[in-house]
Amino acid sequence: MNVRLDPVSLNNWEEVIKIDLEPEQWANVDPPSVLHALCEGQFWPTFNSFVILDGDEQVGFVVHGIAPTDPAYWAVAILIVEKTHQHKGFGREAMTQVIAQAKAVEPPLKGIAISYRPGNIAAKALYTSLGFEPFLSDETDIHACLRFPATAACARRRSPSSILKTSPPSKARSPAASMCRSAAQNTAR
Repeated sequence: MNVRLDPVSLNNWEEVIKIDLEPEQWANVDPPSVLHALCEGQFWPTFNSFVILDGDEQVGFVVHGIAPTDPAYWAVAILIVEKTHQHKGFGREAMTQVIAQAKAVEPPLKGIAISYRPGNIAAKALYTSLGFEPFLSDETDIHACLRFPATAACARRRSPSSILKTSPPSKARSPAASMCRSAAQNTAR
């Protein structure tokens, strides 16, 4: 396995949008297609879209970046592995790389937030095994966070409750923005 994350670009986007899941799996994913995720990403300039490659073979797609309402956190908006490449460790390796990238950010981040549907057993198993801890459930999503060890720089940064004090850059619905708002509400309680 030689997994790497390459940015989605003008040179590869038409191939990237072909990444597919089984029809019943799309019910566990928001947005409902890779193309939709790329389009929605235009409204969230702090997020970046990556194709997950094994060597030169396209095996998945991930969108992550600075939470639009609080730069002390990253959010993973979507992670999918092509239906023909599932259960081979590509999702785990991609998330391991995302976590490593987030931990290398300066100034240090406080953590990474994700959300997944309650029926998505594979996502729950993956994120739990990587150390993500659920902190809030609502009717559509389970929200979880991987918190990084506190550093002096992190201690001076805004708390998750401050996420609510800033409006997102557009009215478009974003799973990551919803997740960040939920994290802030839960922390404020």
